[in-house]
Amino acid sequence: PPPPPKGSGDVPLAVGSLEASRSLPCRGVVPRMSGDFAFLLGGAGIVGLCSSVVLVHFAQREVGWLSFLTSLLGFVLSFGIIALVPYDVWEALTLADAKQTGREPRAQVLAGASWELIYWATFLLCWLLCPVL
Repeated sequence: PPPPPKGSGDVPLAVGSLEASRSLPCRGVVPRMSGDFAFLLGGAGIVGLCSSVVLVHFAQREVGWLSFLTSLLGFVLSFGIIALVPYDVWEALTLADAKQTGREPRAQVLAGASWELIYWATFLLCWLLCPVL
């Protein structure tokens, strides 16, 4: 396959033959994981770990696993909001700086998608799962 364009942040995909790579929808390239995505993924892992430790310590031993997982999801979503706010503020400041200096602004879909995920997960938790428990 032809090499990826310079500066695209893509790495060639290791496939067996040229025909196989042409049939792929991504045309033989796989995008690298951005630093922002890794940062948010690491933050979500830390929030999940801290929430798990707190719940394991304070939960009663006779509580059912479904109730425990529901509580864990509630904790993770609540603390995830607190962890996402500084990233969202930083992203907004970099957008304002890019507009002020005339540079091309970065794609800012990660924070918006994270807010949507938190919103809909909280909605489903509050209106579907918790009332059943």
